[in-house]
Order: sequence, then structure tokens, then C-alpha cells
Amino acid sequence: MSIDEIRTLKHAQPFRPFEIVTKKGQKVRIEEPIRIALSPTGDSVAGFGRDGSFYLPLGEIAAVRLTNKRKRKAL
Repeated sequence: MSIDEIRTLKHAQPFRPFEIVTKKGQKVRIEEPIRIALSPTGDSVAGFGRDGSFYLPLGEIAAVRLTNKRKRKAL
């Protein structure tokens, strides 16, 4: 896993939601690029997912993958 893979997804135009999967199986869905920050040193990511804030050292990330269409909010 490289920080460049996450950076590419974060800055894609048009942006498509993606998911970070940790080595422990936790999934963090990134629905907007503003919800994730990459460390200047490239060794971690932090932000806000649906379940609150997160901080992940790059070594704990197993995979990053695109998700299906953006989920709609219930009315």
C-alpha cells in the first residue's frame, strides 16, 4: 500500500467514494475528499468517516478500493 494510491483517489476528478480496509478488517468509507487528510511525511492518514474520526498509520492499511455509487441520504 502506498500513500500515492490514496492521494490519487482523493484528488480524482470526478471524485468517486472509496473505502480504506485495515489489516484487522475495519472499513472506513470516504464519501468526500474533504473528509481525509494525508500526512506530509506520507506515513499516515486521518479524517472523518461515517462512524467518527480515524487515524491510521500506513502500515495498518491492507487495501484501498473504490466503492459503489454515493449513498443517498434518507428523507
